[in-house]
Amino acid sequence: ASDVYKRQPRLVKILPPTLRRRPGRFSNRWQSSFPDKVLRFRCQFFAIFVGAGAMTESFLHYIWQMQYFDKNELRTVDDEPVTVFQPGFYNTNAGPDFSQARIRIGSLDWSGQVEIHVRSSEWDDHAHRTDHAYDNVILHVVWEDNRPVLRADGTPMPTLLLKGRVNTAL
Repeated sequence: ASDVYKRQPRLVKILPPTLRRRPGRFSNRWQSSFPDKVLRFRCQFFAIFVGAGAMTESFLHYIWQMQYFDKNELRTVDDEPVTVFQPGFYNTNAGPDFSQARIRIGSLDWSGQVEIHVRSSEWDDHAHRTDHAYDNVILHVVWEDNRPVLRADGTPMPTLLLKGRVNTAL
C-alpha cells in the first residue's frame, strides 16, 4: 500500500491545473468548452494511472458519470442483469455520490442513489450501513469486490464491478 501511495503524487503532478479537482469557474468553463480534449487527456491519464496499479474514487466517479465502461451484459456480483437508464447527478455534498439514478436490476426498475468505492469493503469502513443517508442507495459501484455488502436491514446490496469493463488503452 505504501508503494502505491508514493507513486500517486508523481502522477497527479502531470495533470494541468485546470483538470485538478479544485473548485473554480475557470476549470469548469475550460472543461465544458473543450470536452473532447478533456476526455482524450483523461483517458491517456487513466492508462498511465491504472498501469501504475492504482485507482481513485474520484476517477471512478468520472467513469460512472460519463458511462465510460462496457455496458454490454452488465451484471451484479450476484449475477443479476443491470441496465443503466440514467447514472444520476453527481453529489458534491455529504451523502451518496449520485442521486436520482434510474437503473434496472433484474426485472425491477429502481430510482435512487448510487454509491461508488474503489473496494466494496469501504462501505463498512465508512459506516454507510448505519448511516440513514445511505438507505436509498440502489447500487454500489466498485472497482474491486473484496467483501459482500449488506444494507441496514441485512439484505445484500446490489454491487456492480467495473474492473475489467474499462478500456485501459483509451
